[in-house]
Amino acid sequence: MRRRAGAFTVVELLVVISVISILLVLVSPLLRTAREQARVTRCALNLKQMFEAMLDYAEDYRDRLPDAVVLNSGRNHPRHLHTLLADYGSGDKDIFQCPSDEGYYQWFESNVYTVWFGCSYQNRAEDKNFNHWLAQGRVSGKYYAFGGQKPDYYPEPSRLGIVRDGCGWHYLWYHRGMGKTGRVQYLFLDGHTEIFHRDRRKHYWASIW
Repeated sequence: MRRRAGAFTVVELLVVISVISILLVLVSPLLRTAREQARVTRCALNLKQMFEAMLDYAEDYRDRLPDAVVLNSGRNHPRHLHTLLADYGSGDKDIFQCPSDEGYYQWFESNVYTVWFGCSYQNRAEDKNFNHWLAQGRVSGKYYAFGGQKPDYYPEPSRLGIVRDGCGWHYLWYHRGMGKTGRVQYLFLDGHTEIFHRDRRKHYWASIW
């Protein structure tokens, strides 16, 4: 039988499919990396907007930062940081959900923080969690909680983390870090953000958190 002009043979089709499959395998990691970087960037922007909202709040409260509670103080707490900041900054509630928010405990009805707590981000407003770790001998030193303090209360603001993407201490050791491949992103008292890998030694984590 004579082959029609422009028609593909079965072998040619298989070759094309194989080439496409190989290209997909090669491109997929690049796409995942790009998506992850986009989430990291969005998370950093969320934290920076939260910082601006905290400064706006301080202007209305005698130059004092929000006297908030830590996120794991319970659901719908009136002193949750995201509740206190609801009317400040851009007013965009989406900034309180990390784009990599996947939760880490099975204790909650949902594995997404914003469904349970209304926010993805833990804060350093009080020393409740720190005192728990201190009693267990897991950390030492002073905590420097920001609740009710002036924005310049700590002498080295670029070294003091005040908000991070995640609720609670444990996921730093047992979870992959809110979808960031074992990393956690911090907002510091001077307004900049940084990402740290979760396998940093405990004394280093304690020094910034």
